[in-house]
Amino acid sequence: MANKNKIKFKKIKFKKIPVSVELYNNSIKLAGGVFSKKGPIFSLIKKEFFSKENNDIFKEIAYLFRIHKFPSKSVFLNIPRHLVMARLLHLPSTSDDEIRNMVKMESAKQMPYRDEDIIIGYKIIEKLKNGYSDVLLAIAQEGIIKRLINILRGADLTIEKIILGSESLFGWYSVIRESRKEKPEYNIALINIDSEYIGIDIMEKEKLVFTRGFSYEGKDSYVGKNAVDEIKKSIATCRKERKLNVDKIFISGAKNRIKVIEPILKEELGIPIDLIEQARNVELDKSIETDLAEASFIELIGLSLKNKDMKINLLPESMIEDNQLRFLKKSLMKTFALLISIILIFSGIIVKKIFDKSRYLLLLNSRIKAIEPKVIKTRRMRENIKIIKNVIRKKPLAIDIITEIYKITPQGITFNLLDYKSDKSLILRGDAPSLDSIIKFISILEKSQYFEDVKIKYTRKRSAAGTQLTDFEIICLLSKVK
Repeated sequence: MANKNKIKFKKIKFKKIPVSVELYNNSIKLAGGVFSKKGPIFSLIKKEFFSKENNDIFKEIAYLFRIHKFPSKSVFLNIPRHLVMARLLHLPSTSDDEIRNMVKMESAKQMPYRDEDIIIGYKIIEKLKNGYSDVLLAIAQEGIIKRLINILRGADLTIEKIILGSESLFGWYSVIRESRKEKPEYNIALINIDSEYIGIDIMEKEKLVFTRGFSYEGKDSYVGKNAVDEIKKSIATCRKERKLNVDKIFISGAKNRIKVIEPILKEELGIPIDLIEQARNVELDKSIETDLAEASFIELIGLSLKNKDMKINLLPESMIEDNQLRFLKKSLMKTFALLISIILIFSGIIVKKIFDKSRYLLLLNSRIKAIEPKVIKTRRMRENIKIIKNVIRKKPLAIDIITEIYKITPQGITFNLLDYKSDKSLILRGDAPSLDSIIKFISILEKSQYFEDVKIKYTRKRSAAGTQLTDFEIICLLSKVK
């Protein structure tokens, strides 16, 4: 049977709590808002699947939504950190467009898969005054994501976003910090301990600078020691890569796991540890304590309450477009319903002669003003969708040019500037081991279907760390690709 945990919120204000889902191994966890006669209630549910047949799993998930009376079949999917490759990047740009292109190039370097076999998402953590930006890049295998999507679709659910567990964990901590009215004044490690995996976020004050996750099995102290070793390794790696010391550790999650891990962590690290209950500042039924001891729901709670703040979306682009069209359709339906209501009101006024002409005009004007912003918003959305479709159809795109450069550039040549002017030209500035390698690279560019009239603007020799390098700038026109 499913474990249903109901939490009545006292200090956290909300109008609607969306449903968050996590599928892991042969189980599902759910967190979301339902509404009763006594007011809103937050439900936490964990269900083990006894069958591995997809049709049986579809039916069990649909049954959970039915019996627990969730108000919507739209869900947010949480992906545990260890199922996704994530990297903190330090990129030489503060331009959103340039960062987007650099992220795509970095993702191609990080994973030994074709572009169509991976799904990427990223979040700009901070734009620095020196012209660089810190960016969190997440890369997931398409096969893993699609398997989870197919399960939820089979249960007749709609996926709004797919969020990296690191962001969900940070969202949960943000809720706790807001309830405490604390300002981040030190560096912390935030650790989510589940019965099957551990997620770690390290923050420099309020900025996320490191994230890691790993799975583990077993129930004895030996497993606890292994988990602590991995946590220590994560903190040491952050200290080495970011030159950052952790001042305090916050732990939350499954109570039974914490009882094993926390004492070992205190003994071996010597860093202050603060244990936070999963449902801090909420009223719990006494029966829930046993359920929360075996599983962590904090990432799902964070995702449900803070999903609007989360930028990394690992939903495939085709599904993002479907969601936009679905939103547009709903908006149009609402507009149509409002127009029908105006017509009915108008007819009622004429037939029954309840209101005089002046009252009727006032009512009609108020209704038109009420729907006017939505009509304007809908029109703008339709225009934006047309623009997006035209850009997608237009070739070559900037990503095509960048991908071609990445594929054909010989080893040894590096770039510090790629200046792309849409449909016109490309400027490449960088360095190479010799002038011969630059000439050979120009020959390669001329053979590409994307470039023509390739010219060297300048070359300059220089020494760097005892090595002779040749700086160059190449200008080439963009060909029209059929």
